[in-house]
Amino acid sequence: MRDEELDKIIKNKVREIKTTNYTIDDIRMLMRKGKRRRYIKNCVKFASVFVIIALSCTTIFFAFINNYNLDGNVVKNIVSNKINNNSKIVDKKYIDSFGTALTYRPEYDRRYVVRIEEIEKEELNGLHAKVYVKASVIDVIEGEYTDTINFIIDEAKVNILKYEEETEDYDTYSSYSDSKKENTYIIVTNDYNLNNKSYPEINKTYIVSLYKDSNGNLIVDNSAKYSFCEVNLDKNLVYLNDKWEQIEL
Repeated sequence: MRDEELDKIIKNKVREIKTTNYTIDDIRMLMRKGKRRRYIKNCVKFASVFVIIALSCTTIFFAFINNYNLDGNVVKNIVSNKINNNSKIVDKKYIDSFGTALTYRPEYDRRYVVRIEEIEKEELNGLHAKVYVKASVIDVIEGEYTDTINFIIDEAKVNILKYEEETEDYDTYSSYSDSKKENTYIIVTNDYNLNNKSYPEINKTYIVSLYKDSNGNLIVDNSAKYSFCEVNLDKNLVYLNDKWEQIEL
């Protein structure tokens, strides 16, 4: 029943009411107050529904934007410790931060086949590049048995802005805009022996040769043939010198 019909019925009934406590005018005033309250209540209901719809549309809109890039292609939200795995890598730079000291390396005393679980930190501090890696051990070729290891490689993946800030090399990528520099990455290494080796990626499998430094940290031995190289265990292949080669593990 509509409100207008209900009001009409009530008005007809009011005319029949006889009371010593309320006059007809009093009762009509009460009816007007009741009608006003219904009006306010309806407005509140409408406003609540409008707010809910607006919030829902906003949530859907931002979810849509987050899953599409500017070209209209679907993209995935990738969780990474440092940088997006989809970041564009355009170059690899060798920085000799130690002079001739880096040409000497102790022989490795550990060699493992590992799967990368986490890239804990990638840093370029001045001319010193390092990536800190946590990995699970798939096979022990040489060395002590362990389930997981943490080790350091003398290289790091950084954006060009960070590279310029730390090295003061503003000429190499001078043609890039600041926006492009911020979203374009290079691999900086402190050892030329790493230039043709692999860079760690989560969930990929590698063969790694390690030694322990004076502080007890496990470091990739860049002088080893298989310092840090991606492997395909199913086909017994190792990625070395920018190509896949047969290997016997």
